[in-house]
Amino acid sequence: MDKITDTNIVETLRDIMDTNTVYYKTDLTNIDNDHFIKAAHSGDIYDKTLLWLSYQGGTVCSDERNIFQQNTYGHNSWCFYHEQQARDRILAYAVEVKSIEKNGYIIGDIYELDYHKHAEFVRQNAVASDYLTVTFKNGDIQKVLKSDFHYGNFHMSDVADTRSEPNDPVALNALLEQEYEKRLAEPYNMVYCYPHTERLKAEHAQHEAARIVAEINKIPQPNTPDKKMYRVEISPYYSANPSHDELKLLFKEVPYKTMKICKFRDRAGTYAAVDKSEISKIRKPSLLDEVKQKAAEIKQSQSVENMGKVKKKTEREV
Repeated sequence: MDKITDTNIVETLRDIMDTNTVYYKTDLTNIDNDHFIKAAHSGDIYDKTLLWLSYQGGTVCSDERNIFQQNTYGHNSWCFYHEQQARDRILAYAVEVKSIEKNGYIIGDIYELDYHKHAEFVRQNAVASDYLTVTFKNGDIQKVLKSDFHYGNFHMSDVADTRSEPNDPVALNALLEQEYEKRLAEPYNMVYCYPHTERLKAEHAQHEAARIVAEINKIPQPNTPDKKMYRVEISPYYSANPSHDELKLLFKEVPYKTMKICKFRDRAGTYAAVDKSEISKIRKPSLLDEVKQKAAEIKQSQSVENMGKVKKKTEREV
């Protein structure tokens, strides 16, 4: 697991996102960036840590304090892909905001997380949260039950901000302190952004190569229009428009020497296509397999022959 320190948070997360997210990439600058700015200006230490994830269809970002409270948008969003057992590749990180510079760059530390392990921990340990602190545009502040806020006589046009409150603040603060200490104790690899994203790209290529091989193994006969090749669509989640570097990584991971990247008139998308002669060689039984198969055939033939002899002998005796 990697740790990137004293980095431009938004630019680093953009580089990470580009290795994984295909759709709604603007969520990072249009939504997530506001969370980082708010954290940078907050005087509450517990507002300084956020959790961020990238999936194929966008990003999710919320402060750690909110995610560790049950029945909050942050908690539900963070746990969703784990609870749904989504097949998406999830890249998750803890982000500690340190400062905001005059040029607007937000500086901090980024810690890589094991998403499913972390989400399960959140699911099991999040504290109950039944209250909201509501800040109104006129400056008034009220602490209310969430049920009263959502179904009460509040006009959203009068509300400036809401903040989820735990039933047991001491328990929540202790949990957040524990998470901070865990990050400090974790033996992270201290890296810059570039080697981290290069590792992510290589892992993504390995995953896609394994999927291509598995899909080709399911195809009984050549399936291109000319019946000369086996083809499998490159996942749009790998890359909607694969770059030269992405394809180079992919070619490195597949076991095929004749694989080509093609487009076909009868199908949309980009395909990996392998010559049928190479697939035939791969699927050709080994000499040992042939010997075993021949021995099994002889044994079966002898068994049938012996059964016939027994039958004839029995008929003569009768």
